[in-house]
Amino acid sequence: MQLKPFNKFKKKELEILNNKIFKFYSRGIYIPYNKITNHKKGLWKSIYKELREQLLTSKKKIKILEIGAAKTGFAHFLKEKKIYKHIDFYCFDITKNNQKWYQRINCKKSFYKDLDLINYKFDIVFSSFVLEHVVNMEKFLNENINLLTENGKLYINCPRYDLPLYLNPGCRHINFLSKIKIALIQIFYRTITLIFKKNYFLITNDLSIFHKPYFSDADSMNWVSKFEISNFFDNKKFKTNFMQAKSYGKVLSKDWFIKKFCTILLVASKN
Repeated sequence: MQLKPFNKFKKKELEILNNKIFKFYSRGIYIPYNKITNHKKGLWKSIYKELREQLLTSKKKIKILEIGAAKTGFAHFLKEKKIYKHIDFYCFDITKNNQKWYQRINCKKSFYKDLDLINYKFDIVFSSFVLEHVVNMEKFLNENINLLTENGKLYINCPRYDLPLYLNPGCRHINFLSKIKIALIQIFYRTITLIFKKNYFLITNDLSIFHKPYFSDADSMNWVSKFEISNFFDNKKFKTNFMQAKSYGKVLSKDWFIKKFCTILLVASKN
């Protein structure tokens, strides 16, 4: 297993990783609907606040794209808030496994596999716990912002792996000494990023899902960094607001700690 900057991997290595992960997703993963919904509601509530403000001034429908939608509950959430009729909701996913679900929830249109083939602009683009599963983060983020209208907003919710020794679950299959080595590599690159504001977009090419039965984020290869995401949007001259993810656990509980120090909840806009 290797942890290194994206651009240090050979093209063939990345092709192999992309093909293996696509084959895995094509088989489908069963995740209970209520678990997906509970996992994403914090982000949805932030988007809902923005929608309420836009609906006060907008006479046209607001166009929203969810990236990595899977079996999304966002449409149902908006229906509960009684504003779905004012929204054109679009979905993007890596495979067509959930195509019938998108038809069932009256998704305006669904897209698959290649973001750069979408020829639409959206008022809001969002993804929830997707970024850690992306091989080429810089390309992915550029494709996200290219889908925005001039006044559009991008929402991202995902884990972050900046904290020393907080390791991506995608490496749980390796032995203890290998984990120590990975942690030292992580610390080395994060230190350089903090001092010189240089992005590396660290990824691993050998994931737990290729060795063990599925568990949450066993298919995660991207070691997302809040520092690198901040640098990326600063270089694009975007405004960013990093919000605090809400915890439902007690102070100092595991959930509180992860939400406070190991989770990104971000909104970015051109102006």
